[in-house]
Amino acid sequence: MRARAAPRRGVRDHRRQGPLAQRRQRHRRGPRRPPAQHRARRRPLVESCARAHGLVPAGEARFTGHGQGRSPRRTIADLRRGWFVTLPPGEPLAEEFAARLAALPDQDRPRPDPVFTLRAFAKP
Repeated sequence: MRARAAPRRGVRDHRRQGPLAQRRQRHRRGPRRPPAQHRARRRPLVESCARAHGLVPAGEARFTGHGQGRSPRRTIADLRRGWFVTLPPGEPLAEEFAARLAALPDQDRPRPDPVFTLRAFAKP
């Protein structure tokens, strides 16, 4: 059996924390879900497409994209270096997004990690 390496000094090993400590840590990070008005806009569209294909809701799960909260300045740099494969650098749309990001306040403050919702549909 392989021995687990000791954590570096000053770095907390979250595997050793109990469930209560992990819950407290999540609570300190702030809100984890996007505002209700954003969720409400997409939900009917997805459900209507599923119903049109004869599917019924079968389940739902949410998960946080840990480490994906970025600052606008970092996102602009990533856009311009080609990190987002759907927006190649130099494209007019990428530059439009960069201009809109540059207009946001607090350029160096990372935004919260995104929360994704996965919906399952099944045939009745």
